[in-house]
Amino acid sequence: GVIKDGKIIGKFVRTGKTGKIIPRNGLIPHIILQPSEIKHLRNHSLVVAELHNKISRSGRLRGNVVEVLGKAGDLDTEKKGLLVEYDLSNEFPADILGELNKISDRIPNTEVKRRVDLRKNTIFTIDGEDAKDFDDAVGIQRTRSGYKLLVCIADVSYYVRMGNAIDNEALSRGTSVYLPDRVIPMLSEKLSNDLCSLIPYEDRLTKTAEMDFNQKGEMIGFKIYNSVINSSARLTYTGVVENLSKKGQIPQGQKHIIPALRIMKELYEKIRELRIKSGKLDFDIPEPNLVRDELGRVVDVIKSKRNFAHEMIEEFMIAANVAVASYMCDSKVPSIYRIHET
Repeated sequence: GVIKDGKIIGKFVRTGKTGKIIPRNGLIPHIILQPSEIKHLRNHSLVVAELHNKISRSGRLRGNVVEVLGKAGDLDTEKKGLLVEYDLSNEFPADILGELNKISDRIPNTEVKRRVDLRKNTIFTIDGEDAKDFDDAVGIQRTRSGYKLLVCIADVSYYVRMGNAIDNEALSRGTSVYLPDRVIPMLSEKLSNDLCSLIPYEDRLTKTAEMDFNQKGEMIGFKIYNSVINSSARLTYTGVVENLSKKGQIPQGQKHIIPALRIMKELYEKIRELRIKSGKLDFDIPEPNLVRDELGRVVDVIKSKRNFAHEMIEEFMIAANVAVASYMCDSKVPSIYRIHET
């Protein structure tokens, strides 16, 4: 499509002595190049072109090539093309690096005192095998009335203050972008993969939704507060299933987690049964997994395997979202809600 400053990305094709660029965006007409322009251009190159303001007498668009990215269709070239087309960058501006350097790796004691201290609770993360950043952690206890579920989300707002350089850059990026072999993060890796990642055995600042459920699996109350946690383990979805089915050897450091996992499974099964009875949405939409050869070429697309641990975490996150939405609604503060059509 059209990228910033009126530049366009497309494929160069020779046509006799001249050549043209076929833009990626099919709505843009072909761009005709002058013979002098194409001397050193290889056929079927992926290029960035600049449009001339004038349209020729025949009504054709004219332009010139400002950058050659490589051979169209080539994996590395196409990756470069994506970065150019969507104006993505792994680099962060200098003013952000200055702000990041001022952020201490240690959480000040004054901040810990302002928060609910959950560091002694058994709280842990459950993610995919290849996850690099852990933004949510869970914990559970049995209570007289049923269960107390804790969902702790990394408290990014402590580090990213409204209007600072880190915040403005995140605003302009809008999201982290996930490519098959890398992530272009919205926040610098010091935050996304370190200070705001709930890695095991490190104190981390979080926002907690503490939810009470009865024996039937109905949410009967909740609290939302700022907290500090120290994750006991980094579990994977497959590891949870193996641990609960007693297939694998349970690592010494994780033995105290097994009772918590059993209670979680029990609560999850009750919540799920209620969801089915009440006809609520089921989010079990298969995700595609790309299978690649050693050169990085896609050779197959398969459905990603899901087990109950994926669904359990999903169910707990939905519960936390329901609690937060109720909290925002009761507090009468403006918020963004996701509303699903019937």
